[in-house]
Amino acid sequence: TFRTSAGGHDYNTGLQLDADGNFYFATKHDGVYRISPDGKRVSILADGLRNPNGIGVAPDGRVWVTPQEGQWTPASQIFNVQPGAFYGHDYHRRNEQIEPATVYVPRGIDNSTGGQLYITTDKWGPMKDRLISFSFGANSHYLVLEDLSGPKAQGAIVPLDGDFISGIHRGRIHSIDEQVYVVGTQGWGTYSQTHGSFERVRYTEKPVYYPIGFQVFQNGIRVDFDHPITSDAPGSTLRVFGQQWQYIYTMGYGSPEFSIRDPDQFGHDPLEVASTHVVGDGKSIFVEIPEIVPAMTIYLRMHLEFDGGERVKTDLFATALHLGEAFTSFPNPREIVSGKPQELELIIKRPPPVPEIEPGSHEPGRPIHLKALTGLKYDKTRISASPGERISLTLENTDVMPHNWVMVRYEGYTNVGEKADLMVNDPSAIEKQYIPEDRDILHHTRLLNPGESTTIHFNAPVAPGHYPFLCTFPGHWQVMRGYLIVY
Repeated sequence: TFRTSAGGHDYNTGLQLDADGNFYFATKHDGVYRISPDGKRVSILADGLRNPNGIGVAPDGRVWVTPQEGQWTPASQIFNVQPGAFYGHDYHRRNEQIEPATVYVPRGIDNSTGGQLYITTDKWGPMKDRLISFSFGANSHYLVLEDLSGPKAQGAIVPLDGDFISGIHRGRIHSIDEQVYVVGTQGWGTYSQTHGSFERVRYTEKPVYYPIGFQVFQNGIRVDFDHPITSDAPGSTLRVFGQQWQYIYTMGYGSPEFSIRDPDQFGHDPLEVASTHVVGDGKSIFVEIPEIVPAMTIYLRMHLEFDGGERVKTDLFATALHLGEAFTSFPNPREIVSGKPQELELIIKRPPPVPEIEPGSHEPGRPIHLKALTGLKYDKTRISASPGERISLTLENTDVMPHNWVMVRYEGYTNVGEKADLMVNDPSAIEKQYIPEDRDILHHTRLLNPGESTTIHFNAPVAPGHYPFLCTFPGHWQVMRGYLIVY
C-alpha cells in the first residue's frame, strides 16, 4: 500500500513507464516511487516534494518531477531527479541538505506546475528529443532545456505560444498522427475557463523560432536556435534585456522574488548586457554579461531577426547552479568580474520560536474543541457563548495543510481576509503566524502545522451579535470560516 490523504491536492500522481517497464509516480508523503514490472520491487528515488502534480520519464531513463510552491518550496520547480536527493519539503522536521531545483519556475509563468512529456516524434520538428512541461495553474506549456556542461544539470524554460481552456497537466503523443494530446482539469490555483478539456497541439511545419538550447559561462549565456540569425548589427546591446533574482526557502507559503545584490530587498537586479554576438554555426547568440553570477533565475528577453527577415521576441528563464568556463569565441571580450561566486548557495531561514499568542492570564474557561478538517473547513461553523463568557478554545489541525483560527468583528471579515491573502508576498509572514495587522482582529491562535494543536483562553465579546472566525493562511479565508454567536 502507498500512503496518501484525502487532501485536495496531495494525491499520488503521474504514473509513467520507462523503456524497461518500470512504473514511476510521485507523492508528497514519500517522494518518487519506482516499481518493477512484476510489482515485486519498490524503491524511493528521492523525496522532499510538496504536492507534485506530475512526473516525466525520458527515453534514457531520467525522471522529472514538479512540486508545487508552498512551505519549503519557494517557487514551483522542475527537478531532474537524483537518487537519494532531498528537495526541501518538511525541512523543519528533516534538517537535511536541500538539493536545488534544476530550474525554478517564476510565478508569473506558472503558479502550479503539471506533468511533463518527452517529445520522441519527428513530427514535432526541432522539438524532438526535448521536454515539454505543462502548467496546471496558467493553462499553458513551456519547453524545458538543459545545460549538461557542468557537475549538475541546470535548466531553463521557454514559454510556448498558445493557451488551453483548463489546467493542463497530462500529455501523450498519439500513435497515429504523432501529435500531442493533453488533458486538464479545474481546481485549486488554476485560471481555467472550463472544468476540464481534451485538446490537441499540432506542429504546423512552419519555422520554429524558440530557443532550443543554452549554456551558462563565466561571462554570459549562449542561446541556441534552429534557424540562422541575422548578424546585421555585430555587438549590439539593444536586442537583449537581462534580469536576475533569487528566492528564500522558509516555512511560509512560497517566496517573493529577491535581489541577489541586496538579499533583503524585493525585486530583480538588472544585468548589464555588454554585447551580443551571433556565434557557432550562425544559429546561436552569445549574450555577454561579465557580472553574471549563479542565480535561481536569470531572465533574458530577446528581440531577434532571423534569415528571411522574420523578427521574433522570445524569453528564456534559466537557473544557473554553477558557471562554466569563459566563452571567448567573439571579438574583444570584456574582462570578467573577479571574486564572484561559482556555485549557487541556497538561502534557508528556519522558523522562529512559536510566539506567546495570548499574553497575560491563562485562567481557563468553558472548553470548546474545534478541528481543522480536510477540505478547508472547521468541524463546527457555529459556536455560541454568553456575553463576556470565559472560553478555552482548543484548535486541532487534522488536515494536511497549515491552519489557524482568527476571530474578528463582523464588519472586518472581508478586510482581514484580503490582508491575509497579501501576506503571501510577506517574507516575515511565518513569524507573524499569517495574522495580518488589523484592529478588527479580536482573538487568534498561532499557525498550526498538520497534526498540531493549541489552546487559547479569552473572554467572549460583551455585545451580542455574530463574530466571524476564519483561517488566514493565504487563500483559505473565503471557504474556511464560521461564527461565534454571542446572545
